[in-house]
Amino acid sequence: MAATGWPKAVLFDLDGTLVDSAPDIHAALNETLESYGEPPFTLDAVTRMIGAGVPKLIERAYAALDKELDPATRDRIVDRFIKIYEPRSTELTTLYAGASEVTRALRQEGRALGVVTNKPGHATEEILRHFGLFDLMDVVVGGDAGPAKKPEPGLLLLACERLGLDPADVLFVGDSENDVAAAKAAAIKVVVIVGGYTALSEQELAADAAANGLSEVPEASFPSWPERSHAASRISAQTSMSSGQVIGDDDDLPGDWASREWTSISAPYITLWMRLRTPPAHGGKLKAAMADYRTAEDVILWVTIGFWLLVVATAFLIGV
Repeated sequence: MAATGWPKAVLFDLDGTLVDSAPDIHAALNETLESYGEPPFTLDAVTRMIGAGVPKLIERAYAALDKELDPATRDRIVDRFIKIYEPRSTELTTLYAGASEVTRALRQEGRALGVVTNKPGHATEEILRHFGLFDLMDVVVGGDAGPAKKPEPGLLLLACERLGLDPADVLFVGDSENDVAAAKAAAIKVVVIVGGYTALSEQELAADAAANGLSEVPEASFPSWPERSHAASRISAQTSMSSGQVIGDDDDLPGDWASREWTSISAPYITLWMRLRTPPAHGGKLKAAMADYRTAEDVILWVTIGFWLLVVATAFLIGV
């Protein structure tokens, strides 16, 4: 069953998004450095170095040691790191909460799934297999697939090509500035997971939407953009308000016209009201709900809603 609504596919970053791989990267980097007579780093220090691939990790490590590194030496150290890291890539790595549930739910909805990461492809596949996610993926693109690594858009565009989808039909979920930059360069909508492998704030990352965890991704993204604006129409015409009034019942408003207008123009308002009346999970629902209404188009929408609500109220009073 193919998904009928947007997005047709959801692509995920790996490190810092689906899995917390920093402990294994930290251990492998320190073992690599030790073999070259260099001192170790703390886990926090290594976590801040993750992103843009293994060569960049090695460059950042040596920069932190205040040592110059020529390309040939860097490449030798990269090879050494990979040989140490890949056999132990799942020893300390853990799956983030919600990763299994969200990917399976998206698969059940008929959406294509994929992973696009700067990590080498072999290690990526091994980690996905270890956590039972590999068979859910329609495409896996590693940093050694050919195109330049993120923040360049090539890896994401390659994933779209392999899926046979236009970038406008795809959502990308990541955690860092490299993920956001790559997605924007590829013209792909992007959700950022707050608290991933980045030193930047949510505001500085400037993604299309933000989520406090993977379980919030559908809520934070799918209803937020124009392609999903019709989600409001799924609000039942029999939705009960706190006063007991039934929205959309022909007996509640004067005439079929008023009933139809009430149902159509109030749907976005009802959507926001229903989301806000639900207790927030980790503060994310309120943030996601308010984020739906931050654009200039939404201001126009709210003015229009207010006008038509006044019209309907006046019609109701005249009818009474």
